[in-house]
Amino acid sequence: METTTPISRPAPVGAAAHDLTGRSRLVANILFTWAGQMVFFIAGFIMPRLIDHKLGPEVLGVWDFSWSLVTYSRFVDMGVGSSVNRYVGRYWGQQDIQSINRVLSSATAALVVAALVILAGTIAVVTTMPMWFGDRLLGYTAVTQKSVFCLGVMLSAGTAVGAYNGVLTGCHRWELQTMRNAFWHMATVMGMIVALVLGAGLVTLAVITAVGQIFAHVTLVTLAYRACPGLKLKRSYADWETIKQLYIYSGKTLLPTVSELLLNQTTSFLIIGSLGPAALAIFTRPRSLLRQMDSLERKMAIILVPTTSSMEAVGKHKEIERLVVKSVRYSIYLVLPLVLVLVVFGGQVMHLWMGPNYANWVLPAVLAVGFLGTCIQTPIFSMLSGLNIHGRGGLGQLFGAAVSAASVFVALQVFHAGLAGAAVAVTVPLLVVNLIYLPVLLCRRVGQNLGEFYREVAMGPLLYVLPFGLFLCAGRILFESHLLWAAVACLAGAASLFVLYWTEVLPKGLKSTVNRKGEKILRFAGIRLPGFSG
Repeated sequence: METTTPISRPAPVGAAAHDLTGRSRLVANILFTWAGQMVFFIAGFIMPRLIDHKLGPEVLGVWDFSWSLVTYSRFVDMGVGSSVNRYVGRYWGQQDIQSINRVLSSATAALVVAALVILAGTIAVVTTMPMWFGDRLLGYTAVTQKSVFCLGVMLSAGTAVGAYNGVLTGCHRWELQTMRNAFWHMATVMGMIVALVLGAGLVTLAVITAVGQIFAHVTLVTLAYRACPGLKLKRSYADWETIKQLYIYSGKTLLPTVSELLLNQTTSFLIIGSLGPAALAIFTRPRSLLRQMDSLERKMAIILVPTTSSMEAVGKHKEIERLVVKSVRYSIYLVLPLVLVLVVFGGQVMHLWMGPNYANWVLPAVLAVGFLGTCIQTPIFSMLSGLNIHGRGGLGQLFGAAVSAASVFVALQVFHAGLAGAAVAVTVPLLVVNLIYLPVLLCRRVGQNLGEFYREVAMGPLLYVLPFGLFLCAGRILFESHLLWAAVACLAGAASLFVLYWTEVLPKGLKSTVNRKGEKILRFAGIRLPGFSG
């Protein structure tokens, strides 16, 4: 598939005639996806607290456990859906619609089979659940069975049409993808909130989630045909060679996903088996918060896959090298302030969000430190995926996750270290892989000096975030005795961070865009301020 000769033809309708690689839309696509992610971020704050308040911490733990069970089904498609993103980006840059149709049809043929397997597996899990988990679910076995069935049907439907997601993003139409995700997630969350207020239980929440996401899948297919004129799904277009190439690529791409699922779900099983559903709810909350932060970064990083693939296809190798450094640096800029907040004020954040029962400062602090490694790993692996040289990186992730899962088992079953021990066991092995192994692998592949890479990606963020960190520490020291002065210190830190990021970090083009938008808003409001023209 890599050597397919592009078919010469006019640029598809709606494509940017001067740039089909997506490079010129990179910043705009990132901003669109981040704006849409705010819906998920807000919902991630609201829903756990509501479920805990209305139904209790045990039910919240059951909800987390239900998701843990069905998430394993994502192994079934072997990552074929995500591989479509890369190949469509490549062929879109070459204006080769025929190859895009071949990829879509081949991937869909494989994914429909995977969807049927997921549905059968869901039925098997639901049927046998009393045998495996009946004693550990504290009387919630029937509720868990029904919830798992609804979520399994939802994932089965999403798998069947997963290739259309790759078409939409491979054509660099992230704004359509973002609006679709945000709208249907918002509608689903609103339905869940109404249901909880009216006294509904967990099964009703699962039904609402499944129905909302199935409507989202239908919308996805419609938008994909709009984004890619000439798109066709035909059985005659599918061929075994293309399916095989998709599986080869996705097998390497799947390794980090396998690693994440292995670690997250195994940790959930170990905690619920050793400490119960309520302990799982406590452990999952800071991880959910970090996952929301991770989603912002992944929204940026996943855009790099089709963009890198398109840039490689047209020979822009030097731009790829510069993009690697810039993407990792901006990832650290994004994550480091949030990590510092959780390290310094993690207990207070959890208390404010979920209540006193969740105010364990050790969990968010330890997990946030580990998240620094994730923020470096995500853009590196995405660009390696765009270049199709990500196999060894995925194996490193898998090894680190296996060591972490084994460490959690030892921490809980041998040393009885509790949630704090589980957090340390989860964090340390993957931190080594993400901070050391992956940068070494990347620098060797692109021919860059390792020390220079660390310096280029880390010096700026450390320098510009340092005042913010110092003010946070001062605020934490003053928090117990002088709350007002602690708030003043934190606000001063936030102000220093804003000034430094605005003057030194944000790209000039983005600042110019913000200034123009701000000027229009002020003019519309009839306000004139110094610094704005006119």
